[in-house]
Amino acid sequence: DTLLARGYKGGQEISGGQWQKVGLARARHRQGQVLIVDEPTSALDPAAEQRVFDQIHRLSEAGQTTVLITHRLHSVRDADCIYVLDEGRVV
Repeated sequence: DTLLARGYKGGQEISGGQWQKVGLARARHRQGQVLIVDEPTSALDPAAEQRVFDQIHRLSEAGQTTVLITHRLHSVRDADCIYVLDEGRVV
């Protein structure tokens, strides 16, 4: 039993990539109707990034509505619908 974050007595800080993995695991555990992820792999290495996108793809195939916000076009190549914003407007 380890508390995460330095704000707690005896708490441990983890890396940005580890926080991203924790966040995705929590979202999967909650089993909400919509999963919204914003740059979910920005702090991950390429192998971990692929595993995360594989998980997101499996959730989508299982009927999970997923909104993925990213600057990397290759990350959304399997999306049903892609919206592109330019200066705050859909283009």
